[in-house]
Formats: sequence, C-alpha cells, structure tokens
Amino acid sequence: FKDNKNSDFSVDSKNSITRNISKGFGTLAQPFLIETVEEMNNLSYMVSRGNTYASYYFKVKDGITELNLGDFQPIGNPTYPFDGNFNGNGVNFKLSINKESLDNIGLFGVTRTGIVENLSVSGSIKGRNQVGSVVGQQLSGIVRNVYSTANVIATASYAGGIIGYMNSGSTLTLSYNRGEVLANSYAAGLVGGAARSNTISYAYSSGEVSSNTTYVNGIVNNLNTYGIIRSAIFYDITVIANYENIYP
Repeated sequence: FKDNKNSDFSVDSKNSITRNISKGFGTLAQPFLIETVEEMNNLSYMVSRGNTYASYYFKVKDGITELNLGDFQPIGNPTYPFDGNFNGNGVNFKLSINKESLDNIGLFGVTRTGIVENLSVSGSIKGRNQVGSVVGQQLSGIVRNVYSTANVIATASYAGGIIGYMNSGSTLTLSYNRGEVLANSYAAGLVGGAARSNTISYAYSSGEVSSNTTYVNGIVNNLNTYGIIRSAIFYDITVIANYENIYP
C-alpha cells in the first residue's frame, strides 16, 4: 500500500493532491491491500477528496487480525460515498469514535453500490444521526458476513448495531450484533431505520437496545414496508427497553 509505485490513482482537487493508494491493481484478482492504520486513514482521506473507487476492490492483507483505528474518520460521506468493494478478510476493527455532533458515523460513513464484507467491529461509536458500527448510512449495495460487539450511540436518531440507516436497494445478510445500541429515537439491534425495498436476512442480535421514544426494535425499525424482504432474522426480546432521559 504505502510502497506502491503505481501513480495512476490520484485525486484532482483545489490543491492538486496526488497520492499512491495501495499495492495491487484494485481488481478482484489483485485488490488494493490494506496492512496498517495509516492505510485505512489514507483510504478515508482519498474518498473524502472525491475518489469514490466505484468498481475497485480492497482487501485486508492475510494475517492481519486487528487494526485499532481509534477516533476514526468514517469512510465516505453524502457528497462522496464509498462505491468500492471492501473485504476485511476476517479482521477486527477496534473503534473509539466520538463525533456526537456529526451524522453518518461508523467504520464507513456512507456506502453506495459495492460490497462490504468479512469483518468485525469492537469498541464504541458515537454520532448524531445515522450511526452504525459498520455503516452509518447505506444508500445501496451489500453488507454481508459482518458482526459487532461495539456499543453504538446516536444522540439524535437512527442507531443500529450494524447499520444506522438503510435505503432502498440495500442488502444486509449474514450478520449479528452483541453490542449495546442507544438512541434518542429509532434504535434497533441491526438497522436503526430502513426505507422501502431492501433486504435483511440471516441476521441476529443479542445486544441491549434502548431509546427515549417508542421507536425501538430488536432487528430494524421499518419506516416503509413496501418491497421489503425480511427472512431468518432473530433477536433476544429480553434486551429491548426504553430508558427515560438518556440524553437530557
């Protein structure tokens, strides 16, 4: 990654910034390889500058079991979502994100198209709206084979154990959550809020879920049931509660 000699991948900006981004070619057969915290930070930075990596592939290098990212800047935002494919290759990302005044918070802030897969998240994630351990807001695409033990907090709305908010055309499958999920409104074990026409399957949550309002669910708060698919999803009903004045 940091030693890549390929200079084809750059970002045009007001400052004319050009950066190398990885070993590999970004293909399925030869993906860009992630080895270090610095490289994750570089990926986040590059996407924030407008390089969304549509149709490119990233993979955590074999043998990397954990990366401690601390107060990480999420990958992707509403202006420049992450459009690539990211294979965590079994790594655990340890997060300590504390951005309570910002929206779209998670390992990935906003994703669109592509696949995010094969990873876990631990630690804590705190944001305002659309907060999840893996993805803050999923515009479309697939999230699969992921799990979380992280505590997730939305000081306003839409906290999910895996995804904060899921839009139409999105899929979450093969996932589970064991972390606590808190929100002022719309808290759920897997997806804080979901629009129409999306899929959640083969998923489970056993983490505590609580909200200041009645919008609390073991799996997902469905905002529109048109065209949704929900199959093989389970949760522990004993961990759902409503606590007053979580955020006075």
